[in-house]
This record gives sequence, C-alpha cells and structure tokens, in this order.
Amino acid sequence: MSSIGKSTPGHPSRGWDLWIVSTVMVIVAGLFVSARLIGRHMSGGFQGFKIDDYTILAALANSIVLSVTENMAVVHGYGRHAWDLSAEEKIMALKYFYAAQIFYKIVIALAKMSILFLYRRIFYIERYFCWACNFLNVFTAAHGLAFILATVWQCDPVAAFWDKDIPGSYCIDSHAFWLAYSVINIVTDVVMLILPVQEVLRLKLRRRDKCALVFVFTLGAFVCITSIIRATTLASSSDSTDSTWAPIPATVWSVVECNTGIICACLPLIRQPLSIIFPYLASDTTRNRSTARSFSLPHSLYLHRMSRDPTNSNSRSSTWMGLPNSAPKSEPLPAMPDSATRERFPRQNSEEEIMARIDMLQGQSLLDTQRAEGSVHR
Repeated sequence: MSSIGKSTPGHPSRGWDLWIVSTVMVIVAGLFVSARLIGRHMSGGFQGFKIDDYTILAALANSIVLSVTENMAVVHGYGRHAWDLSAEEKIMALKYFYAAQIFYKIVIALAKMSILFLYRRIFYIERYFCWACNFLNVFTAAHGLAFILATVWQCDPVAAFWDKDIPGSYCIDSHAFWLAYSVINIVTDVVMLILPVQEVLRLKLRRRDKCALVFVFTLGAFVCITSIIRATTLASSSDSTDSTWAPIPATVWSVVECNTGIICACLPLIRQPLSIIFPYLASDTTRNRSTARSFSLPHSLYLHRMSRDPTNSNSRSSTWMGLPNSAPKSEPLPAMPDSATRERFPRQNSEEEIMARIDMLQGQSLLDTQRAEGSVHR
C-alpha cells in the first residue's frame, strides 16, 4: 500500500489523501456526465447532443487524464518529503505533477465554456445575454490558452521544472503565477454565477419550480468557494523548498475544483434521468404528462373522428328545438372494439395534443347524448 501514498514508519505521506480525493471525485463527475448524456439521449437521441454536451464530455476526458497523472505522481512519491525520495523518484513525481498542472487548466476552461454554451442555448432570446456569453466564452478560451502555454514554458528549459540542477535554468515565480490564475478564475466564477439569475426570475414558472431552478444554478457558488480555498493554500505550496510535500493541499483542492465544475455544469440537465430512479423528483407537469401518455380510452368513450360536414351543427340545433331534421344523416359509428384493441395515445404525442384529443372525445360524447335525447323528444 506504500506505493499509493500510504505513510510508513518514519516516512509520512500526504499522497494517500490526494489519491483518494482524485479517484472519488472523477468517478462522481463521470456519473453526473453519464446521467446528463443519458437524459439527452432519452429526449432526442444522439442527434439531440449539443456543443455544451460535447464540451463537458471533453472536460471529463481531460479530468480523467488529470486524475491519472496525479495518482501516478503519488505512486512515484508525490506527497512525501523530498529528502525521503531518491533523485529518480523525485524527478518522476515532479514530471507527473507538471503534466497535472496543464490538464487542470484545460479542464477548468472546458467546464466553464460548457456552462456558457448552455446559458446561451437556454436564454438565446435576449441579445445582450448572448453577447455576454460570447464575450465570456472568448475570454475563457483566450485566458485558458494563455495560462496553459505559460504553464508549459514556466521554466527554461522545460526540464528545469523537475530538475533544478540544470545549469543556467530559470523558472517564473510560481506563487505569483498561480495566484494570478486563481484570482481570474474566481472573478469569472462570480460573473457566471450571477449572470443567469435575472433570466431565470423572468421565466413564467411556478414559484417552487423557479426557486428550484435558481438553486440549481447557484450551486455554482460551491465552485467559487473551492477556488477561494485553493487560493489560500497557494502561498504554503509555492514558497516551500519541499516540492513534493508542500503542494499537496493546493493539489487536492484543484481536483475538487475541477470536478465540482463538471458536476455543476450537469446539474440543470439531469432531472429527467434522476426522475426515473426517484419518481418524487419529477414535477407535477412531468407526472401529468406521463399519466396522459398512458391513458387508455374506456369503451364508453371509444369514438372515431367526427365528420367535418357543416350540416352537423344544423342537425344538432334542429334536434334540440324539436324541428324536423332535413340534413343528411351522419355515418353510423363503427363497432366497439374489444378490450384488447382499445385505442391508446401514442407515446410521442405532446401534452397539448393529448388534451386536444380528450376535448374532441368529450365533445363527441356530448353529441351522442344530444342525439339520443333528441330521438326521445321526437
């Protein structure tokens, strides 16, 4: 077990904490992305996938690579004191940590862009909102690319990141670099958090549904909290000379921040698959729609389409007034089917179509009642 970060007598290690958090968080994020994609497939098949779905899938793929690199760093000694490692172990641990920094920034950028693509797709009517989403998307992509490139070439030569003994090498100030990235991250997180609130409040929904939707969007505040906590750990992580021990707290919170962003990007879209497992999560509208779609017509309401001949209305009026009816008679109704062949509404019908058909059936039933009473009066 020492190979995955467990402490041994005389050799403490923080690597086990990172290994557990990294593995658990990426699995949870994967479950949320799977639920989102399943819900999208249920509603429209693979043709229903949008750019925000593909972007969050790319974020998850990079998050998996991030977890693998961090876990491999732990295997090679990341999380233990530098003086407890051999030169080869230290170099391998820092190489994986170097790769993890790059994938961390890729995941953050893709998760934010997925959220912004979703915002733009949902609230596309408001022009100013679309422009705001477009601007933030361009800024996120440009800012992410700039910091990714800066991370790749933070040392000259690149190998100086994991081998400080290279003569003539130079590295940028890690504390200032990491802190600048965190501050920009926190600011964009706050802007993205408050951006959709006004649009959600304008939706014509019941108060309960509106509050639930606002709550789902504001769960992104947890991403802001994790970013702030991570920023507070950067000083101790970057200023220490113990390069395999000190950065563990910041690395742990980086993993939490990445995967929490992926989870929050999926929350607004996973109600449908969750309502299958937990039916009480479905709204009243969803439950009513499901009931209507499985509605089976009783024998007393089995009626075929009414004739659209305008003389039908004249026939009804003359019958009620007791006058002779000179209009042509409508065609007799077909035979009643047995219970095995009762008509059902097709599952693909919308709620409005189902209600329209029910109204038609009720109107036809009333027409038959009027005919029967008119014959008694005659």
